[in-house]
Amino acid sequence: MKKFSPQELETYNAWVREHVSYDPDTGFLHWKLRARGRVMNRPLGCPDANGYIKVSINLVSTYAHRVAWFLHTDEWPKNEIDHINRLAYDNRFVNLRDATVSENQMNRGRMRTNTSGVQGASLTPYGKYKVTKQGKFLGNFDTAEEARQAYANL
Repeated sequence: MKKFSPQELETYNAWVREHVSYDPDTGFLHWKLRARGRVMNRPLGCPDANGYIKVSINLVSTYAHRVAWFLHTDEWPKNEIDHINRLAYDNRFVNLRDATVSENQMNRGRMRTNTSGVQGASLTPYGKYKVTKQGKFLGNFDTAEEARQAYANL
């Protein structure tokens, strides 16, 4: 979202409250008032390349989950908005939380490059699990469960 002066921000906030509605049970944003080019019965926005819903409100482009947070709490999020279930298009309020960058990064799935299936572990050519955490070698383990426990216990 673009940077606003405090006076511009209050004007924009009032405009958003007056023209956009949010249903916390479905996560959809809708227009409240008719105007040229607005479709009243269809949810606002389109998915971007990562699956997040982008909306353009009063010529300002932003993410629907940020607008949803604002309309539900009456304040813009201080940090990032994390989708708890990791579905970028699911903007129901129970699925959103105001999270720091590090909290948001903790809510990630397994990386595509992780072939062992265990966080912090890689398979050696000898069939063992080599475990490292933050650059520190924790050891080689025979089973995935041992490797998982070693990574979790550091």
